[in-house]
Amino acid sequence: MADRDILAPESRIYDSAVLTERTRQETISQAEAIYDPNPDITRGQIRLAASIRDYITHVRGDKYAPDPVLVNDLRAIASLNVSMEVWQAILDLPDNRWDLIGNEMTALVERTMQGNIRDGNLRAVRNSLENSVASRFNNSEAEIVVAIAEDLIQPNTFYNEDTTRAMQAERAAQVPIQQASFEEGELIVRAGEIVTEENMEALEEFGLLDGTNTRLQSLLSALLAMSLTTLILWLYIDRFEPKTRHNQRLLALIASLFLIFLATVNLFGVEGVNQPYLYPAAALALLLTSLVGIELAIISASMLAILVGVSQPPDQALHMAAPVVVGSVAGVLTLRQIDRLNSYFLAGLSISGANLTVFLAFELSQAGTVSATTLLAQSIVAATSGLFAAGIALVALYVITNLLNLTTSLKLIELMDSKHPLLQRLLREAPGTYQHSLQVGNLSELAAEAIGANAGLVRVAAMYHDIGKILNPFYFVENTTEGMNPHDDLNDPLQSARVIIGHVTEGDRLARRYNLPHRIREFILEHHGTTQALYFYNQATERAEHTGSIVKIEDFTYPGPTPRSRETAIMMLADGCESATRSRRPSTKAEIEEVVNTIFEMRLNDGQLDNSNLTLNDLKAIRSIFVETLQAMYHPRIAYQVPARPMAPQLKSGTMKAVRAEAAPAPEELPSPSSGTAPPEASAPPADLPDRPAAPSEDGETHA
Repeated sequence: MADRDILAPESRIYDSAVLTERTRQETISQAEAIYDPNPDITRGQIRLAASIRDYITHVRGDKYAPDPVLVNDLRAIASLNVSMEVWQAILDLPDNRWDLIGNEMTALVERTMQGNIRDGNLRAVRNSLENSVASRFNNSEAEIVVAIAEDLIQPNTFYNEDTTRAMQAERAAQVPIQQASFEEGELIVRAGEIVTEENMEALEEFGLLDGTNTRLQSLLSALLAMSLTTLILWLYIDRFEPKTRHNQRLLALIASLFLIFLATVNLFGVEGVNQPYLYPAAALALLLTSLVGIELAIISASMLAILVGVSQPPDQALHMAAPVVVGSVAGVLTLRQIDRLNSYFLAGLSISGANLTVFLAFELSQAGTVSATTLLAQSIVAATSGLFAAGIALVALYVITNLLNLTTSLKLIELMDSKHPLLQRLLREAPGTYQHSLQVGNLSELAAEAIGANAGLVRVAAMYHDIGKILNPFYFVENTTEGMNPHDDLNDPLQSARVIIGHVTEGDRLARRYNLPHRIREFILEHHGTTQALYFYNQATERAEHTGSIVKIEDFTYPGPTPRSRETAIMMLADGCESATRSRRPSTKAEIEEVVNTIFEMRLNDGQLDNSNLTLNDLKAIRSIFVETLQAMYHPRIAYQVPARPMAPQLKSGTMKAVRAEAAPAPEELPSPSSGTAPPEASAPPADLPDRPAAPSEDGETHA
């Protein structure tokens, strides 16, 4: 009994287990019981009635036995409990009247037994027999008909307990979750009233039960679970994801996603069997796989499952947590190529299969509690939940990519499109640089695949690493024609170095303007590290010897930083090797190996790879890939002999074009580049030809 008025401290609507159970019980009580008829009993009683009629007729036909003997013979009928007076009245009837009465008795039994007779209505059916006797019989004759027929009327329909319970369970399962609501200040229970089960539930919901503090307990439980999972996640990230640890924006994103998915778990409820499978927890795992990696995704899914389980009632914790972890793990293990949309579809199918398996496992352990129709509907929900989660992951990935400017698989697909406006500018304004970027991309992608780095990222970044050359394309040799050298017009090594080095900072500025992801900008800034434009530095020092001016090495040094990831280090090596190989024009594999080894040794000795996390085994694999690929790119071609000029009769209409083509010199016979001051990355003949000096590469170094 309540000792005081208790009011609701706030407005709230909540799912009421008490109201739901009460409604279900009312539904069950209103459901009619199911009875199954037994036609064998009906037919048996009709045959018994005919047999009794014939037996009575036979006894009546004995003209020699006295009535007491005949009465005893009739009383021997075990199925009937008829008084001696009725038997005597039957014996006293004329034959023609008995024939009518006997036939009426069997007809009455047959008509009555055709209906559904249960134990509960047997008495009522027997009491109504007198009203069913034909009106042509007088009262005494009707009493004889009823006296015999009523004992032959037996129950022919019986209660089916199993079917009835299944039907009641199906109707109970269809009852929706009932909700209770209170406005702030509304009376929950009045002083002096007996506290009902419904009142107790409301008091517990508001944390108002005396002697307990349910809300505080729930809060402490949630805090402990959050602390544990946060600690585990942080220890994992600290040890195995150092790049993520230092990326504050990515850490904030991961934490936000975690909180969003945890906060939305109650939107899907726990009272129904199918709601847990609508909860798209696997979408979080797919997102983290795309943003960070599969290992963190699996760890995070496991931690989310723990938090989801703790947040639910004990009897529902496993049912809610199981599909979270099983579906998530199945999805991320199937998401093999995060840069392909169909991979997300396959991951969704995998999640659906896992959720359906978990659902059926739970249902088989509780066989018989859910109808076939409900089971089918819930199975469909479980089977489609994975596609729902995959769809959410794709939409969220698109939104996150554009809002936070992150490099995700979908963003890489977008950036790799040749119709991207920045790539279109590069192709139109610096076509040589565009081709150089393609070659660097090929080298970098193969090397990244060989050592397990992010090949897709390197491939895309290669297309944008030199976009800064768009502003001054003709100062870079790949965009110039024979004999063209704008650096001669500058006649200032320092100014030339600033133009060359400036393509890094200008590239970063362009990347910001076109909203390229931060990860792509890292390639632009790091692909030269802190190397020097030595070609122009050497020119400047030579002039300084005559003029007495001071030359600072810092003025000829790229701003950096040095590569801080395996991917940017691969890009640095690929860029240098491709430029040097194109400049040297090696004709043998040994010469290509010499070029590659020189670039690798220079970058190592200069400390450019110190922060890249590349191992010696990685460098060995990358070196091998570069040599094989560059050999395929720059292998020597056969110089075809120019045929003799055709005779005049051959110069007929339709043949002039072919003749002119044959008369053109082969590529190997084209004039060599000017031997004057060569711009960076200018093509140069092999080093073993002394009559043509080697040209500097993009970083200003001469590869001899």
